[in-house]
Amino acid sequence: MSPTSWTSERSGRGHLYLYDLETGQLKGAVTSGAWQVRNVLGVDASRREVFLTAAGIAPDEDPYVCKPVIASLDSGETKVVSSERGEHILWRRGDAGLVQLSLTGGDPRGVSALSPDGEYFVETVGTLTQLPKTVLRKRGGEEVAVLERAEGPLPDYWMWPEPVKLEAADGATVVYGLLFKPHGYDPAQTYPVIDYIYGGPQVSSTPKIAFGEGGPRGATFTEAAALAALGAFVVVMDGRGTAERERTFREASHGAVQTASDLRDHIAGIRQLAERHPAMDLERIGICGFSAGGYVSALAALRFGDFFKVAVAGGGNYDQALFWHCWGERYQGAYDPGLYERQAARTYAKGRTGRLLLIHGLMDSGCHPAGLFQLVQALIEENKDVDLVLLPRAAHELTGYGVRRRLDYFVTHLFGATPPPPIRLVLASDEIARRIAANAAPHLRPDDPSQARRG
Repeated sequence: MSPTSWTSERSGRGHLYLYDLETGQLKGAVTSGAWQVRNVLGVDASRREVFLTAAGIAPDEDPYVCKPVIASLDSGETKVVSSERGEHILWRRGDAGLVQLSLTGGDPRGVSALSPDGEYFVETVGTLTQLPKTVLRKRGGEEVAVLERAEGPLPDYWMWPEPVKLEAADGATVVYGLLFKPHGYDPAQTYPVIDYIYGGPQVSSTPKIAFGEGGPRGATFTEAAALAALGAFVVVMDGRGTAERERTFREASHGAVQTASDLRDHIAGIRQLAERHPAMDLERIGICGFSAGGYVSALAALRFGDFFKVAVAGGGNYDQALFWHCWGERYQGAYDPGLYERQAARTYAKGRTGRLLLIHGLMDSGCHPAGLFQLVQALIEENKDVDLVLLPRAAHELTGYGVRRRLDYFVTHLFGATPPPPIRLVLASDEIARRIAANAAPHLRPDDPSQARRG
């Protein structure tokens, strides 16, 4: 039986190790260094090589940025086969962006960055200050053709975001983020700040490529840009306790998921950004997010309302004891009443000082509405005000209506202005939800009034 390769973080970073399956003995490390393996895309048994993506292998770029690499199973020698500056995305089956493609009518079956014979690969390359391109390359990195290049023109008001490197609240750890300036930016004026956050320990949320990334990080780029159109600075940041970094960085939130993407790091980072950009008004700080981002946005109002004056929380998993046990136990630990009490949002209801809007779909089977109502009840018992938008037919989603209410809330309470007359927002996710509903119940045709569901 031939040897196989396994991923381990025994060195503090994710690397590959070769084991003999017959004896169980370690044969040696396949990769090593102050970087880590992000994805394995293929193993060539005849060449005895692994084709992978490596994060942090470019010494002058941040530790999240990936490059395609070939590593020898025998010598441990590694070669970066495409070193152009910026993020390199190589799709593989099961990636979140491909799942999203299938929901919108695309067919991701058989999609792979590597050709079947391993002689060619396709990658999308770009930075946060330029439009991306998709390139076909030979296995060794030689460019064969540019398959597609994103083209402008972008709107006249468009400003590229600024990648930022900041110091965490511990004064030692480096964290990375992205700053969008408000539309119509004038450095002589002052503007509110909105922290667009995702507080889950399982991913990183700061985009690394403009407009070219599928899945959650791609959505973050467009969401943050849209919020900047209100006339606010928008900050995206990955604080301690989030994914895709060295083990100590990730483990910071283990057993304490209420600290994932640590809000203290966000506060410290925003203060540093305000020193660089005096137009940022530290008396008008807002925060918003969805799912784990909704959870941590609510915590911002409950625990740090003196800094985050306005919070909008969408679809939050407000108590991991009511969430998927496979998620809660993985990141919070085996169930223990005291341990889980410390992460439940309702535990901090007494501390609410910032304005708080909760938006939640009543058909959400993941972040169950029971967690929302336990939080609301705790706020009632503490005589704390809370604003609430319930979406009776929505699942785990922020519908166009929910987005419009979020924008209006910021306009009213962060900008001190009056929102425009209500407009109907229709999001891509609304269309996805409509298609899913139609597939689940094809006998019900929403466009046919005679078949409309009653009640």
